Amino acid sequence: MGSRYRYKSNYDGSDLEKNLITFSARVAAACVAKMTTYGIEIRADAQKNRPWTDRTGMAKATLNTVVSQPDSKTIRLTLAHGVWYGKYLEYSHGKRFAIVMPTLKKWESKVMRGMQGLFNAIGRRM
Repeated sequence: MGSRYRYKSNYDGSDLEKNLITFSARVAAACVAKMTTYGIEIRADAQKNRPWTDRTGMAKATLNTVVSQPDSKTIRLTLAHGVWYGKYLEYSHGKRFAIVMPTLKKWESKVMRGMQGLFNAIGRRM
């Protein structure tokens, strides 16, 4: 018959848990920072390539991006108009003057590649 050994670890996992939480927060902060950088570039692109002719400059000036983190698993970049008639630019006239969705679609793959690059860089440091 084989012997039985009993082993009880004295390891306290609280440090590991604390480090994982800290690491997760740092990764989230890096992701928000990267998305904020993309937000600045996306806003500039939308303002530069708007398909309408400015009358007052307000529609162009108030195009804005916001980066938010509604929960621990989501980081959201929003591009939006800041004028009341922005919805008409986007949805009226057969969407000829739309800039929000065309710009987001244009940047989608670049942003996703950039985020993948960020994750790869984090992975290499581990």
